[in-house]
Formats: sequence, C-alpha cells, structure tokens
Amino acid sequence: MAKLIPGKVRIEGVALYETGKVDIIKEKNNRLYARVAEEELRYSLEDDLVFCACDFFQKRGYCVHLAALEHFLKNDERGQEILQSLEEGHEEKEAVETKVTLGGKFLDRILSPKAERAYELSAVGQVEAGTNRILWTLRIGQTNSQKYYVIRDIPLFLKVVEKRKPYMIGKTYEESLSLEAFDEASQELLAFFAGTNGGRT
Repeated sequence: MAKLIPGKVRIEGVALYETGKVDIIKEKNNRLYARVAEEELRYSLEDDLVFCACDFFQKRGYCVHLAALEHFLKNDERGQEILQSLEEGHEEKEAVETKVTLGGKFLDRILSPKAERAYELSAVGQVEAGTNRILWTLRIGQTNSQKYYVIRDIPLFLKVVEKRKPYMIGKTYEESLSLEAFDEASQELLAFFAGTNGGRT
C-alpha cells in the first residue's frame, strides 16, 4: 500500500469481500485487474502501479476497495494463488533485470569502485480495530536521506534479504540486498519481523 490503511477502512473492505463484491478481471504483466463494488482496480507489488478509480483513493492513496482486494489476496484460497503468482512473476522480472544490468554496468565496475550504500528501516504499527492484530508499515531509505519507500510485501522483502536477491528501492537498483547493507538498528528490526512471520501479528 502507498499508505497504511486504517483499521476501520480495512473492516469495511472485509465486509465488501464477504458480500461477494470482489471480482477478478484478469492478471497480466505481473499486474492484477479487478472490480470491487463497481470500482476498477489495478494491483501490483510495485507501489506506484497500484490504482483505484474511486475519488477516495485519489485523495488518500488507499480506499475500502483496495482493502477488500488485499483481504481477498491474503485470505481467500484463490486470492492466495494469485498473490503467489504475482510474487513469482515479480521475482522473475527482477532476475531478468539483473542480467541486463550486469552487462550494462560491467564497464562502470572496472572504471570505478562501487560506492557502498547503507540503508535503514522504519516501522509503524497500528492495532486493527476490533482485533488484537497489529498492522505494520515498513519503510526503507538510504542512511542520511529524507526519502523513504514503503515495502508492500514484508515477507517477500525478508526473503530477498535472506537470499541476497536483487531489489528495487525507489530508482536505485540493488543487485544483491543483504543484511550487511543495513545499520544495526535496522538489522534488529529485520530479526523482529522474521520472528513474527513477516510482521503478521
């Protein structure tokens, strides 16, 4: 999500899901197209591609329709299969981008040493209304930078760090994101989320 969805909005989204208002149109190019309560949505693991046609989303960056779709993806059997497909497609896309980048940056590596980038994380938790669940928003940014980016899929991000896989942070492409790239406090935060099954508390 571009922003943390408040608990009240999430509950309204669950109600839309439970009344059968979530319709999947198609999945194409690692993007999911759906209709929720007559509103058209586009869903992706890349934040800037997420979109809903409703006015509320245009103002806030989140809405009840997005909440309903995310609930479907996380809790519905078919939704879980779709989400897994999106994650696999996202990983394949990153792998292809890595191969292209390796060729393009070969000369740069020879001419100049790679500048080490250090990253830090920030996390905000909010108790979901009516439950004991904590909804987490995790952000990543370069040390000493004021710009942070929301990590949409925390479990997938933990897997990326664990296996040193490529990852896109804003416009910065990391060929191998590892635990050592983070400051000490952020490493402890990653350990915390790993112990909570990706922030699902």
